Amino acid sequence: MQNILVVEDDYDLNQAICYSLKKSGYGVYGVTFMEKGKQTFIENQIDLILLDVNLPDGEGFSFCQWVKKQREVPVIYLTARDMEDALAGYESGAEDYVTKPFSIKILLRKIEVILKRTASVNRQIFADEYLYIDLDHARVAVKGQECPVTPTECRL
Repeated sequence: MQNILVVEDDYDLNQAICYSLKKSGYGVYGVTFMEKGKQTFIENQIDLILLDVNLPDGEGFSFCQWVKKQREVPVIYLTARDMEDALAGYESGAEDYVTKPFSIKILLRKIEVILKRTASVNRQIFADEYLYIDLDHARVAVKGQECPVTPTECRL
């Protein structure tokens, strides 16, 4: 099962998106704050992120940049901001930029296409509540704190 992290501060919209994703067969983590999103990302194997740009404790652009430093995960922005901010979204590393209001059917199709493309990449990642190891990028984190390791140490 592929897991999707929904970082959206509008609780009702967050719940509606999570419901639709679960109904479509995805594992879903719904959060309303950026910091909780970071914690959830570190503690779970996340395959895609749906991310609001305006969050109570920060801006989605910085969250996306943080994620991309951890590992390569596709990000789709969901935002009420106009298309003028789309360029900043793409520059921060996002796959797509969807403005509200949007069709859930179209969003689900975009997710399906992106996950199909990224699932073909053979990732070698181990993650549980305590330890995160990304063999492809030689990254290790313990309880969310990145540990500097050489590629050889990581393979061992």
